[in-house]
Amino acid sequence: VINALGHSRILAIIGLLELAIHLIASYLCLHWFGLIGLAYATIFAYSFEKLAGLIYLWWKKGIIITQLIPFNWWLFYSILLIVSYFING
Repeated sequence: VINALGHSRILAIIGLLELAIHLIASYLCLHWFGLIGLAYATIFAYSFEKLAGLIYLWWKKGIIITQLIPFNWWLFYSILLIVSYFING
């Protein structure tokens, strides 16, 4: 959505921040948690990117997440995914 609105510069900035966060978090989590720490760092960096994009859309354009996706279904499937992770875990 951000790219479609012509705000590609902010996408580059968010992407560079995500890369920096991913590198730092990967380094730290690898030492603290081992190989699974890399997965946690990736989830953290990816979540940061998505959250930063959503905050930018809300701040600059007044677009909230419920205008982009059916939030109730997203929440349901996200919780289902997390529960299945811990059940199989």
